[in-house]
Amino acid sequence: MRIALPANINATGLLPFLCRLDSAQAERVIELDFAQLRRVSPAGLVALVARVAAWQREGRTVAERNLAVCPILPYLQRMDVLSACGFGLPEAFTRHEAKGRFVPVRAIDHRVNEMGDEMSRCVAPGGDDFEHPLAGLYDLVWYVLTEMGNNVRQHSGGQGFAAAQVGQSEGMVRSPSRTTDAAYSAAFVRPVWCGARPSMTKQRSSKHSNRGYHPEAAPTTKALG
Repeated sequence: MRIALPANINATGLLPFLCRLDSAQAERVIELDFAQLRRVSPAGLVALVARVAAWQREGRTVAERNLAVCPILPYLQRMDVLSACGFGLPEAFTRHEAKGRFVPVRAIDHRVNEMGDEMSRCVAPGGDDFEHPLAGLYDLVWYVLTEMGNNVRQHSGGQGFAAAQVGQSEGMVRSPSRTTDAAYSAAFVRPVWCGARPSMTKQRSSKHSNRGYHPEAAPTTKALG
């Protein structure tokens, strides 16, 4: 069965995209056609990778079609979508540091704390410095994302994936995660303050490792966007 990926996979197009992937049903051979794909959100990326991983785990054959002519091939490569799916094409660009700008697609494994740090830098740049004005927001986002990551690992019953990317024109950061368990839906984190219990504590690896997360010290308004 061949599934043509749509031109745009954004927030409004995510559910139709998932339905399109689910149309494979019990097909044993699935071909993904990338020819028309021109824009995809991080949620679309992790949804695709999680579905491919599920098919492969079930012993199905998943192949790519027209990937070499996909208009956003370099983006898919830099976000590590192809390697996560097992599709190999040579890269014709130089990779640059992703820190604070995006987090490529990665499996949610035992390195949940590390994942939380990488994604939190996208939401609260500089917040990993304990004296930075965004340190409170950084700790809040770290807590939320690591809790979500641990829930994926422990309760989803499948392999989870996550990615993040700063959208400068939208004034927001998208940090979705998805697992190979269809019952666990994608989640989005916007860089805004929300209530939290005072008992929430985050331990960081530094000389200030006893510093906890204190919601009363966190910003009470939108920090970005």
